[in-house]
Amino acid sequence: MSTPRKHHYVPQVHIKKFEHQNGYSLFIKEENKIISKKLSDDIFAVKDLNSSLDEDGNIDHTSVEQTLSERWESKFNTHLNILISWITESIKHKEYSDNPIKDSLKFFFEYGLMGHFRVIRQNRKFNESIIEPLLDFEELFQDIDDLDNSNSELSKEELELGKLELKNFITLTTKFAQNLNDNLKYPVPLPTEIPMFVPEGLICDFIITISPPYYLPDCTSIILRSEETFEYQNRKMNKIISIGIPIKDNLYIQIKNKDFFPNETTEIHIIEEERTREINQHLMKNALNQILVSQDFTP
Repeated sequence: MSTPRKHHYVPQVHIKKFEHQNGYSLFIKEENKIISKKLSDDIFAVKDLNSSLDEDGNIDHTSVEQTLSERWESKFNTHLNILISWITESIKHKEYSDNPIKDSLKFFFEYGLMGHFRVIRQNRKFNESIIEPLLDFEELFQDIDDLDNSNSELSKEELELGKLELKNFITLTTKFAQNLNDNLKYPVPLPTEIPMFVPEGLICDFIITISPPYYLPDCTSIILRSEETFEYQNRKMNKIISIGIPIKDNLYIQIKNKDFFPNETTEIHIIEEERTREINQHLMKNALNQILVSQDFTP
C-alpha cells in the first residue's frame, strides 16, 4: 500500500463543514475564477507538505501528518460539538458562563495558529524549485535499477556504487537546502511548540449567521497581532490579540486574548446579512490565494 503524500493544510474535517448541495465552490484569487469540486480530497492540499527529514536525510511522509491528525483533526468535531451544545444551552437559559468551553477555546486557538503556519509554509516558492524535485529521488533510483537489466556497459558493482554516491549527494543537498532558509517546509512547525503562543485567559465572540454562509480561506484563520512581544527560543515574538475562524458555514468564532480585553466576556451574536458579507470580505482579503465560497458566489 502506497504512502499518501497529498497533505492538507486545511483538514478535510473542516473543509466538509462548507459543503453545499453540489459539492464545493473554490475561488482562485490570482485567476479570478471558480472551480467546482465534488470531493474535499484535493482542496487545500499540497504534495509532501507535512513530510520531514530524519537524521539520516531520509524522507518521512507520515510522522508529522499522523501527529497533526491525532492532535487536532481527530478532535475537531468533538470540540465543535462542545461549542455548539454550549451555544444552544446558553441561548436557552440566557446564561453565558464559559467555564465548560475553556478547553475547546484553547483547542481552536491552537488549531487556528497551526493552520496559519501550515499555509505560510506551503506557499514558499523556494520549496517548489529546490526541495520538491529532490523528493523524487526514489523514482530516480528505480530508473537506475532498470539499467541492471539493460545492455549498459557499466558493471553491476559500478551501478550500485553510482546509486550510493547519488543518494549521498541528494541527501547532503537536501540537508543543505533545509538549513539554507528558515522558510522551508522541512521541518514544519512542531505541534508541541504551538501551546507556547496561547495566552492563559481566553474569551470568545460566537458570531452566528442566518444567511449567507461564511467562506473558508486557505489560511484557516485571521490572526491579529500586538506590538507587545514575548521571548521564544531567543527570538521576540508578537503577542496575539485574537484569532478568528469560520469553523462551519454558519458559525464564526473570534477567540480573544483576555489580557487585551480585561473587561469583556464571552458573548453570542446573531448577525444580519450585511455584517456577514463584511466578515466574508475580510476572509477573502486575508486568504492567500484560495477560498471556499457559497454556491451563488460570483467573482
